[in-house]
Amino acid sequence: MVIMRDRYPQSRLDESILLSGAFAGAIVGQLSFGYIGDLLGRTRALFLTNFLCLVGALGSALFTGGRGFALYGGIAIWRFFLGAGVGGVYPLSATSAAENSGSTDL
Repeated sequence: MVIMRDRYPQSRLDESILLSGAFAGAIVGQLSFGYIGDLLGRTRALFLTNFLCLVGALGSALFTGGRGFALYGGIAIWRFFLGAGVGGVYPLSATSAAENSGSTDL
């Protein structure tokens, strides 16, 4: 967040939380969306992951609350949702590709 650094000073903690939000979300998304895909079906689960990506990206871009930790913490939460959506796409798309490949080695 180099662009925001001059106008909104950030500590190392703020920067670390901001950078790790998407990665933590991706881990949660990868671990949970395989099961969600089994429960809801892959098409609905893929729609949900894409919706999370959209909501997380818009929320991260449009969030304007507070200063310092409140600002960067809020952006990190939105990035967590973005990361969960991106992380959830991986197991669902890999499973769909394997099922639709026509291979009998499954």
